[in-house]
Amino acid sequence: MAIIELIGCRTESEKLIYTSLAIFAAQFFNTALLITIVNANFSNSSYQILRWLCEGNDPDFNQRWFVVVGNVITGSMFANIFMPLIEAIVSYVSMESLRCKDRGCSRKKNSLYATQTTTVPGYIDLYAGPSYQMHFKYSMILNIIYVTMMYGVGMPVLFYYALVSFICLYLVEKFMLYYGYRKPPQYDVVLNNYVLGVMKGAPMVLLSFGYWFLSNKQLLSNKYLKPKHRKSIPYDATHDPIDTIMHPSLAITDSPGAGALLVLLMFYLIFIIIPLCCQKRKFYLLNICNRKNKYFSDDIVLDETIDTYYKCLDDDDRQWTIKEESYFRDTFDLEIMLDETVKKLNNNKLSK
Repeated sequence: MAIIELIGCRTESEKLIYTSLAIFAAQFFNTALLITIVNANFSNSSYQILRWLCEGNDPDFNQRWFVVVGNVITGSMFANIFMPLIEAIVSYVSMESLRCKDRGCSRKKNSLYATQTTTVPGYIDLYAGPSYQMHFKYSMILNIIYVTMMYGVGMPVLFYYALVSFICLYLVEKFMLYYGYRKPPQYDVVLNNYVLGVMKGAPMVLLSFGYWFLSNKQLLSNKYLKPKHRKSIPYDATHDPIDTIMHPSLAITDSPGAGALLVLLMFYLIFIIIPLCCQKRKFYLLNICNRKNKYFSDDIVLDETIDTYYKCLDDDDRQWTIKEESYFRDTFDLEIMLDETVKKLNNNKLSK
């Protein structure tokens, strides 16, 4: 969040997009990638960089991986089901406790209108509820989708966890929008459309990792298991996913399921991802050209005849603003505007 503030964004929607992507990247790395990378072992790989980076105990998705790593991932996804409910309960209870303390913890009817706050903004902040952080919800949804797509073929229970998580999130957010959060601002469709665009990469993750799972013959049959002479020796998977990708004919003949996912992956890349990238590139180029023509055009006409703000207000708006300021000063001893501003409102009239 602090880094995004330092970078600076032109619009609030752009700031929410970067915030959502940053939170999603951190959650996804912590949930799905970190524990897998730490336990990975590619000592049998033909690529030196993989042998140097990954020196764990699991050369592939073997029985140890499901016991050690798989249990942690499924546990995290199971906990995601209850996280929105826990956050809502904690937020609602703390909010009601602060309001009760402000009213003096009295049950009398008149105590509903009693308050210890001395300013209108303080009263609004206490009784309006917390603001609705939509970008955090989007990052949570993206994390659930991508983790489920990555490991769902090997652990199908993740699909059920994802379904229950979305149902729980929907019900909790529906309740909190009515009874907990303050009225959210008028969000535009930029963040929503961007998140939908990010979701288009989830099927590619499902097909690629599903191909990795199903091309491993040790997961489908016990005929390909190799005995270990010592417990400290990593399992020999006899399965290099990169070599399998380079020689897809072997995967198709050894595992029909892996071959089908590989065909679907190629279809998705050729007919969906590549045209989508070309379309976005064309859109960005056209947008850049339009901005260039807009900023450097000689046909721009500046309207410099607009009068000041005080002279643009009609009589009703001016009187409303003046009386509102007088009410706050007389009732709450609170100055919203400067004396100079009030003087300008009283002296200026609507210009013609």
